[in-house]
Amino acid sequence: MCAVRVLVAEDDSCLRTSIERMLRRIYSKSNIFWATTAEEAEKMMRVMKFDLSIVDYQLAGEMNGMDLIEKIRKVNPYGTVIMMSGLPIRNFLEVMDRDQNFIPFLPKPFSLHEFSNVVQSHFKR
Repeated sequence: MCAVRVLVAEDDSCLRTSIERMLRRIYSKSNIFWATTAEEAEKMMRVMKFDLSIVDYQLAGEMNGMDLIEKIRKVNPYGTVIMMSGLPIRNFLEVMDRDQNFIPFLPKPFSLHEFSNVVQSHFKR
């Protein structure tokens, strides 16, 4: 089985460590690429395609997570994208109303079980 290529855009180093552990439990063969800003993630997308992108809404830099997801969908319309955020779900739903496409949402903080459910239900190998 081929390794899953995952892009994670998250600026919190502790959470990145947790996400890596969770991903490796779900997909033992995974290549995980990290970006702390949307701009850094965008540069990575220019040189490779990702099977799964997990994007925080609030990122350091000029672009937020929704801006990055828009760019991901232009480059890789069939890749799976999951949005995560510590914002109240109500705020996220307001953002979603402006975007016509459904984006799976993972509210922070989340457990391994919650993370696994969202990832596995939206990303099929």
